[in-house]
Amino acid sequence: MERKFSWLAFPGLIRSIALLQAVFFVVLFLNPDAASAVAPNWELVMQGEVWRLVGFVFFPPVSPNAMGPVFGALFMFFAVNILFLMNDALEGEWGEFHVSLYVYATIICQSFSYHFFPTYPLFVFYSAIFFPFATLFPHVEFRFMLFIPVKVWLLAAFSGILYFLASIGSSITFLATVVCFLPYLVWASPLAFKWRKNRGQVSKRRAHFESHKTETDFSLHRCHTCQKTETSDPELEFRVSEDGEEYCLDHLPTHPKSNS
Repeated sequence: MERKFSWLAFPGLIRSIALLQAVFFVVLFLNPDAASAVAPNWELVMQGEVWRLVGFVFFPPVSPNAMGPVFGALFMFFAVNILFLMNDALEGEWGEFHVSLYVYATIICQSFSYHFFPTYPLFVFYSAIFFPFATLFPHVEFRFMLFIPVKVWLLAAFSGILYFLASIGSSITFLATVVCFLPYLVWASPLAFKWRKNRGQVSKRRAHFESHKTETDFSLHRCHTCQKTETSDPELEFRVSEDGEEYCLDHLPTHPKSNS
């Protein structure tokens, strides 16, 4: 697909979205009513306001009026830097084309969800980007409250549990959640199945190795007939017969010519 549709690749796509969100954060600070101009609204889309199909992407992760301008700006600064980090990490692992397709698919699925389930929260886009980052780089640490190190896989697992608990009470909400995270589920489900399968095989190989390890007799000599070794019977003496096998003196084959 990359050879045929390389023009779809958008280098630094997540970085660009983060910068647009920072700009929209300033716009919302100056004019809070600007949110209604890009908020999902299917009826207005049908009247020609097609930008509302993707307008939710520009919403910052926090409203400047919810936390105050100072804390809001500080939080937005960290959010932009984290999005930059995820962009560079994902592009380094997947490549620009793969990341672009994933973001496009996420925007399409979430746009569908928002316009048919308008009460769904708009910040799900960040989780859809964060989940593959946490899956590929689970041991990266973020500083929670600026000084508590927390691995990203723990944050992703906690977020996933919250989404699941919030959606199990309503079939509509559950369907909206599945649609929003459909690109991640399509990518991660085979990966999880493969990881589970490999983990089972590794466990079997480890158990097989340990069982043979305990049974292994590290000896230099072994009788081909009785299987005794110098470890099991230190008094035995061993010889190599004409057939190339090693025997203890009690079972050493005799040959008429050698006897004479």
